[in-house]
Amino acid sequence: MLTLERTVATFVPKRYEQMKKTGKGVTLFVLCWVFSFGFSITVNFFWHVTTPLHYNNQLPHSSSILSGNTEILLFFIYLGIVANGANGVLVCFLYKHNKKQRGQLDLSNLNVRYQYSENIVTTRLLLALTGANFVMCIVAAIVSSCYYVARRNELMSDNDLFFIEQSFNVMASIYGILYNIIFLAMHRPNRDQLVRDVRRLVCLKRQSSVGFIRPQVKSIEGNRLSFKDEGAVYFSYLSQQWNA
Repeated sequence: MLTLERTVATFVPKRYEQMKKTGKGVTLFVLCWVFSFGFSITVNFFWHVTTPLHYNNQLPHSSSILSGNTEILLFFIYLGIVANGANGVLVCFLYKHNKKQRGQLDLSNLNVRYQYSENIVTTRLLLALTGANFVMCIVAAIVSSCYYVARRNELMSDNDLFFIEQSFNVMASIYGILYNIIFLAMHRPNRDQLVRDVRRLVCLKRQSSVGFIRPQVKSIEGNRLSFKDEGAVYFSYLSQQWNA
């Protein structure tokens, strides 16, 4: 989605910068989300239908996705390598194109220059994320391929295979944390929003611990006044100043 958005913003920057309605973008996002959700459910159903039952007898303590249909997992991992490689080439082209266009643009076109600068920052983030995805897919492909060969040829014991499965799960967890760190470190809007949310929570907690404080009114001399005789004291003070 981000790559598609930056592609549009790169080739039609002036029109993209002037867009105020977000209906088309929201519609496209909803369609992509529905497609992804339906595709994941279909794959999950197909996974359970095609998973051989004898795998559970071989590794009774296994709960990893590697213990199921390893061939399907390998297919999607290699597909991810190809997709991330193609996406990386496209994002790299967009990054260089935006830098070139911003350098050749007249300084008077501030709005278009700002759009190119935004494209450069976002494509730099996409390069980091795509690189992380590509490296993770490569590592996952190596681990999964070794697991598949070792299990098919019975080169390892069940305990060793179980260790590889747990290593695969740990690697996926580390990737999830790394993804969020990259996104927060290289995308300032998300980082600023996170800081605002944390500050808001701290302020709410601080306000909830402060008790009720009665307001105090003091005269010019520093004497404490009440709301009942404030007017009388004020006019009495004016009268004293007038008669002095």
